[in-house]
Formats: sequence, structure tokens, C-alpha cells
Amino acid sequence: MPPRNLALSALFVLVLAATLVPRLLFAASPTRADEARLMADLVPGLHQAGFAVHLAGGGDPYALAVKDKCRAIVRSADRADVTGSFLEQTGARYGPVSYGYRGQWRLSTPGKRPVIERMIQDRLARLHIFYGRPAVLAVSSSGSCVEIQRALGAPTIYATPP
Repeated sequence: MPPRNLALSALFVLVLAATLVPRLLFAASPTRADEARLMADLVPGLHQAGFAVHLAGGGDPYALAVKDKCRAIVRSADRADVTGSFLEQTGARYGPVSYGYRGQWRLSTPGKRPVIERMIQDRLARLHIFYGRPAVLAVSSSGSCVEIQRALGAPTIYATPP
């Protein structure tokens, strides 16, 4: 490759990096997690496990699942501030909250990894690169609800286009 072509290629890469890096790092977030799609994706697994399911919540969707003595509210824990206040108000009458992430369940939020994954997903969505990442679920349940965790599995959450 002649030196002139190499210099033009290097200049192109430099200009491209100079325009994309600030956009990735500092642009306002045009995307949201597609929580409605996540809830809809959970329904077949819950039905297969014998749960009756009702989707509710409109813009902040959640699922009500009932089977025998188990009653549960399931929602995305992608935005912990919204999820926490919702479950304090609504889920308190159901029972303790557990969090599911990558097929593992615990009584506390899963830490920083899902936050980093959400940030990467958001940054790439700004470039119109959309993909799924592991979802964090919050479940408030009453009665014996061990099988709801198996029925929910390890779902995927997607970003919505701007």
C-alpha cells in the first residue's frame, strides 16, 4: 500500500474514532430496556410450569403468577430504584423479594456485573447495534414458590430502539 493510501486510511480511522467515542461515552441515553418484551417472553415458561399468568403495569410491566398456594409478582429489576419502590408498595403483601440473574437466585441484588452489561448494551444501542443480555428479575412471592424460579430460568432482555 503506498504511503499516501496508508495516511488516508489512518486519517479516516482517526476521524471515525474521534466522532464515535464521544457519542458512545457522553451522549444521553436514547434507549430503554424492553421490559414488555421480557414479560411476554416469560409467559410461556410460566404456563408450561402450570402457572396462571396475568400481565399488568402498562409502561412498567410486571407479571402476576398463581399456582396452588404460590402467588408471585415478577418484574424486571433492570432499574433497581423503580423496582425497589414498586415491590415495597405492591410486593409487600406477597412476601420476600428474591433476585434472579443468570439462573442464580439470591435475596440481594446481583451487584455490578448487570449494571456494566446494561451500560454496554446502552452504548452499543446508540450505534444501532441491538442485542440481548441476561436480565435481572425481582420476584416477590408467598407460599411455596420454589418452582417459579425454575420456570423463569435465565431470560434475556433487549434494548428498544430510540
